[in-house]
Amino acid sequence: MGGAVFDLGSATYSVTRVLTGQLDAYVDIGPAIIAAHPWVEGEFRRVGRGAVLCNAPYDLAAVHLLCAEAGVPFGDAAGLPLDARPVLGSDAAHQLPCIVAGNAELLRELVTTVQRGIAGLEGP
Repeated sequence: MGGAVFDLGSATYSVTRVLTGQLDAYVDIGPAIIAAHPWVEGEFRRVGRGAVLCNAPYDLAAVHLLCAEAGVPFGDAAGLPLDARPVLGSDAAHQLPCIVAGNAELLRELVTTVQRGIAGLEGP
């Protein structure tokens, strides 16, 4: 198998599938793309009908704790921990990119791929 993408409609539920071994990883990097290429925010708002639809801290807080307790690697789009990020806030400025992987090696590979993709994104 070459891989697949699933959108289960819930960040917490999706990440728990990594915890159970049903999925290898969960990747949601929208805020990192916007930070690197501000022009894409308009596209996020276009498809979100005026809103940037990415994970707010409350979407990830509980499952972040579960992953920490289980030793499941969980970081932002650069692989850095989310521990210092605020738990409260729901506007676009508080949204979090995240990558969760079944093991540290997969997390490193995903971060490398994500960073290469973000760097290679071309403007309009």
